[in-house]
Amino acid sequence: MTADHETSERVYTALKADLLAGGFAPGRLQITQLETRYSASATPVREALLRLVGEGLIEMRSTGGFACPSLDEQDVRDLYEASLRLTLLAVAWRSAGGAAEGAAPSGRDLEPPIDVLLADLARGADNPIFSAIIESINDRMCRIRQAEQWELGGLNREFANLDVLVRTGPEAKLRRAVHGYHRRRLDHASGIARRIALRDAEHLHQKS
Repeated sequence: MTADHETSERVYTALKADLLAGGFAPGRLQITQLETRYSASATPVREALLRLVGEGLIEMRSTGGFACPSLDEQDVRDLYEASLRLTLLAVAWRSAGGAAEGAAPSGRDLEPPIDVLLADLARGADNPIFSAIIESINDRMCRIRQAEQWELGGLNREFANLDVLVRTGPEAKLRRAVHGYHRRRLDHASGIARRIALRDAEHLHQKS
């Protein structure tokens, strides 16, 4: 591995972690500021940004440059709907094919770690392309799930019940639980979006 590639990989990993942690306010990203933040030149920073554009975590603007996207209520609803349908597909696929062996997925420092649970469920399909799609959805929903922790109560109990069903529950009961999990969040989508907007506003205030 060349030094340039190592730097690009380091910047990508650090920048992605900061994005998933909600470390950037929505809006234009300044290359020079990112160079300083990650102790790298413009080239590896741009390479990292382009990779994150492909993952849907960064926007490339038609006028040029890169931006951290905002999340409004419709975005929240769309991502929950996508998560619901993909999770139900994972349940059906795993039931048809049996659980797959493999390395445990990495988490995104959520509490409870719902991203790890859903990625583990997707692994049961024994299809790396499908698992990668679930991984991408988990990434894009990270900020939403952080907002859930401020907006919703009883998350640990809810997670524990879902975890038991993922490990040992019959398909029909797991499907009902998956529906209920997502329905609850869709019912609170406006509040969750508002929590995201408040946190984004705090970041913008800190920058000013």
